[in-house]
Amino acid sequence: MPLLAQSDSRESRFERRPPRASAIAAIKRSRTHADLKSVTPLSVEHSDRNDERVLAPVWIEWGRLTRFLESARLAFAREHNLWTSLELRSADAVKVSAAADHGTHKVSLKGHLDAVRDKETPLASVLIHSYALAENAAAARLCGDARDFGGIEDWGTRLLATTGSTWDSLEEGLAGAVEVAVFRNAYAHGSRRVDASAASRLQDVGRRDPATGRRLTSPASSSGGAGLGSAGSLTVDVLRQRRPQDLEALLLEGLIE
Repeated sequence: MPLLAQSDSRESRFERRPPRASAIAAIKRSRTHADLKSVTPLSVEHSDRNDERVLAPVWIEWGRLTRFLESARLAFAREHNLWTSLELRSADAVKVSAAADHGTHKVSLKGHLDAVRDKETPLASVLIHSYALAENAAAARLCGDARDFGGIEDWGTRLLATTGSTWDSLEEGLAGAVEVAVFRNAYAHGSRRVDASAASRLQDVGRRDPATGRRLTSPASSSGGAGLGSAGSLTVDVLRQRRPQDLEALLLEGLIE
């Protein structure tokens, strides 16, 4: 759908002009993370299990979530690079709009760039969907309802037992799985904070005690601490790189013999 630019000082809208040759060259020289690195699916390597994974519906959906996340990262990075490379006389006066089925969405250029810089929201969305997918797959395997189990500690243990595996088979073990559940709950319920119950849950599996009430992430921080118990905020990079793999590894060990 075409993007349109509009100045506050004028009533009429005009189509965004094609970027100049210098802007095109700048885009091609992009040094964004998405341009520097190829899209690598969030996947644990188990090549001998590929056939079983292709056939199972859970892995088809898992692949769809992975493609959504990586394509969104690419699109956001390129959109940001495009707009910041244009030679605009008054960027503060520019508005971006796009036609949609429900009408036309219009936002200031600054608001648009703030949105495409947001790495946390799409990552959290994929985490919530990934957790639901893993929980549902486990419940189906165990012939039960997800609400019948006592959290990932319970259904995860039972799922692993169906293939003769234990938490020791996973790099992060039970503690890593509980962290995943804590993150998922904080995002799904909107608090984005570690409450007393979550802190106690983490302590029970040997994780360092995070400050109760602390936000999982800081809007101003995208690098730093390596986990919930670190002095800094949980980083976006850690959320992207590790959390989906923890769930995938659990499913691999618990669903494929």
